[in-house]
Amino acid sequence: MIFTSSQPLLVVVALAFAALATTADAATLRGTVQTNHIVREFSLVGPDAKVVAYSLNDTSAPRYEARIKRDGSWQLDLPDPAPYVEPAVVPAEKEEGAGEPVASGPPKSDVYLLKYKLRGLRMDQYRLDVRPSKKPGQPPLLFARKYDPTYPISSALYLSDVAQLPLLDYPLGTHSYFQSVQDFNALNYLWMTIKSPMILMALGAFVLVSLLPKMMATLDPEDAAEMKESQKAMADRMAALQSGDWKAALDSGAPVAVPAGKSGGPGATGAQAGGGSKARKRN
Repeated sequence: MIFTSSQPLLVVVALAFAALATTADAATLRGTVQTNHIVREFSLVGPDAKVVAYSLNDTSAPRYEARIKRDGSWQLDLPDPAPYVEPAVVPAEKEEGAGEPVASGPPKSDVYLLKYKLRGLRMDQYRLDVRPSKKPGQPPLLFARKYDPTYPISSALYLSDVAQLPLLDYPLGTHSYFQSVQDFNALNYLWMTIKSPMILMALGAFVLVSLLPKMMATLDPEDAAEMKESQKAMADRMAALQSGDWKAALDSGAPVAVPAGKSGGPGATGAQAGGGSKARKRN
């Protein structure tokens, strides 16, 4: 067979295109979005529906996007990871000398966060791990795991199983941007007002101010005198603390003496006076 001068060039170009196609398909992720009771027809979602992959290894790296077709299918091309390098074998050091060789660990993978950009719809998110193959000429290994945004991205490794490829997803729900208007209800409004902390504090202060004088009027005169002396001592202590006189604040905490003529004798403490009052009642 006789080859013309242009045939070898065509063969080289064909081989180059085949190599490029193989490289492009090496790290390709495919998926489909199914319709359900939330979305009856995917064509109604909008023309800007897409999937986006963010690199977690390098935050400055560009994001990779793919449009979602009207039938719900999509195809996302990711860059190939670094070629697999056989891990170095390092001898484990022991007390007696070098021991058995130990591998340096598994190959490093490129990590991505996959999100759906669908207006008004909630979708699952995925953690993507792209690892180089140990065999030369083989496509890289691609793993997808569902990711819960309320947890760290590393939690997907042990909280989620590896998803089957191609991915098959459906809308989980819709985003609620507005709140429905409710009819005015006086009881609900009153309850919302009463359970406010400021309102509760005001009610507590009102109860103390209104009920404390009545409680003081019904007390025994000696008990009322003791309570007044205790309140006066507490007020003196607070005033001393505010002025910075710590010595006076500590001295104001001493037992309060009851005036002479009261039960318990002159110079008796408030506690002793109270005890005499109770003893007199028992007699």
